Amino acid sequence: MPDRYRRAAIVAATGVLPARARTGLRRRWLAHHYSELTKRADVVTAVHPKCGGTWLRAMIFRVYQQHYGLETRRVVKSDEFARLDSRLPRFVFSNGHYSYESAVAETLDTLAVSDQPRALMLMARHPGDIAVSWYHQFTRRITARKRELIAAEMAAPIDPRSITRAAFIANEEIGLPALIRYHNQWAARMREHPHGLIVRYEDLHTAPAETLARVMAHLGEHVDDTLIDEAVDFAGADNLRRLESERYFKNSGLRQKKSGDPDTVKVRRARVGSFRDDLEPAEADWVDDMIRARLDPVFGYDTSLDGS
Repeated sequence: MPDRYRRAAIVAATGVLPARARTGLRRRWLAHHYSELTKRADVVTAVHPKCGGTWLRAMIFRVYQQHYGLETRRVVKSDEFARLDSRLPRFVFSNGHYSYESAVAETLDTLAVSDQPRALMLMARHPGDIAVSWYHQFTRRITARKRELIAAEMAAPIDPRSITRAAFIANEEIGLPALIRYHNQWAARMREHPHGLIVRYEDLHTAPAETLARVMAHLGEHVDDTLIDEAVDFAGADNLRRLESERYFKNSGLRQKKSGDPDTVKVRRARVGSFRDDLEPAEADWVDDMIRARLDPVFGYDTSLDGS
């Protein structure tokens, strides 16, 4: 049974239960499922919502689709490609942080070196940019069941209907402070893993072909530059928006949630440093101060948005 069907079965089986029982069972059963996925994965990629995970997955999808001649329009998230061709790796793309997905990080921390996935990646992005986009995602796009599971583990759950952007970004459990902790924790895992790789969202902007080629080499695939360039074009923001509106992808998560509402699309502005356009100057300065004081300097975000 494909991994996505197992997740759907758990959600369906618990759907009729009262909220407390429903969230408890979903958290436990889905955590077990993600733990098992992690144990058998060849590649684990940690990607927080709004870090460019869709962009990276679309590029990887296109390279494998074209290189191996796969007849699929389902972007890889776990076993989709391995089920079509046994030569291809099993993936886990997960935030590894919220609710049941924390089982990914917890499982990695318990595995012996010999049992670790052969490759580990972290998709990083400037936390200020994530914070603004994550606010729109959490309050307007995320599914009710995911929001319910996240809220169930918060000491002080937030109301997505009324929370302001400023309050969301400052929130210790889900805003900028949490995003900084998230990056620091995964950076530490990258250092400890023999084949850990940090991929920055900003590098995909400034050098998309070179960055994708580095990712594919990390996955053990050395493909022609022409194929890399085609995958970059395919996964460009404008083309992804077009494909999203045309419902090209089989993944339900890659479809616009509400027609006519630009803040409910999966691919929003895809810009670097856009948080400064959204926030008041004092709020943006606070973001910069927090990053300089707390974020691991390995990311280069304490100096400039492009790492220069």
